[in-house]
Amino acid sequence: MGADELPANNLQTSGSDSNKTGQNEGIAFTARVHNISVDENSGSIAFLLRKNGQFFQSELKSSGCADSAIFTTAQCLTPESLVRISCVVTAPDNATSETLFITQISSLDILSEATANLPSNLKLHGAPGETLPSLNERILLLDTRLDHRLLDARVAATASIFKLFSAVHQLAVKYMAIHDFHYIPTPAFVGYEFPAEEEDHFYLDYLGRQAMLAPTGEVHLGMALAADLERVYDIHTVFRREPKSDGRHLTEFTMLELVFALKNDWTEILELADSLLVFLLRSLQEDDKYAKLTAAAQRLYPAAGSFKLGLDKNGKLPRVRFDEAKAILRDHLNRVANAEEDLTYVLVATNLAKVGHYR
Repeated sequence: MGADELPANNLQTSGSDSNKTGQNEGIAFTARVHNISVDENSGSIAFLLRKNGQFFQSELKSSGCADSAIFTTAQCLTPESLVRISCVVTAPDNATSETLFITQISSLDILSEATANLPSNLKLHGAPGETLPSLNERILLLDTRLDHRLLDARVAATASIFKLFSAVHQLAVKYMAIHDFHYIPTPAFVGYEFPAEEEDHFYLDYLGRQAMLAPTGEVHLGMALAADLERVYDIHTVFRREPKSDGRHLTEFTMLELVFALKNDWTEILELADSLLVFLLRSLQEDDKYAKLTAAAQRLYPAAGSFKLGLDKNGKLPRVRFDEAKAILRDHLNRVANAEEDLTYVLVATNLAKVGHYR
């Protein structure tokens, strides 16, 4: 979430905030450039800023600008750029207008400059009176928007997805602390190979030495386990050398890895995985702030779910054997796994042959 998503009461202002109008007091805030219009004949620049769904309009003239540096900066503005502005904000004379006016600009700085001449049909939001593409058209443009690195955290649905991702991270850390897990940061850049992970290594040159990006933190967490830290975890970025990728990212992703000493048997792994998932999903369901984020995300992505849980009478997630899961895929979803690529194929076939049921 960018700085322009900060709520108004967190703005650094000098006597007022952007939600208080009709005051001739200075204010400093961060906003996005929504659009800009240059009139070379009159030597004026008009631009529209957006912050938290509120629009701010300003017009500068080369002849009347108190600071020529501000006018020069305004000439460099491009739509979607992030700016920091110090000014006076006033309410319009027309009470029905949704746009506030900016006057007496004392400073204008570009914090992040967007590429010039971005396609106008990539907008997911519009100023009052502007016509936007339909919802379906905007969804179809998502890949193009990502190719242009346009992440509209100002749009509530998109901002909610980022916030939900952050919430899952925070809830996972909370769960780990409740269950006496210790956080162990593991390295992502190492100078040695991981056992049985050779095919997943990204090899890099490091000052004439061979180094690699870590495909997992499991080895280092296992070392911590051997050092008598009985319950350890890490949330970190891992890398896999896989051919499938696209133009925006490679096979890099965030993983929660945890290692702990078993007291009895492997079923403890199932119990902990069950408990963790139920804790995460119930927290997302029952906390009102997360429920509101989910509802906001569904405005733009109506097919998104609501973190529903199908628990059994004991409050556990349903558990099925691998062969039962394949049967569900085949009989209910009409999806058939390729037996030649199924790691259980040989074992299942052998066992069935032994009892006389293999066909």
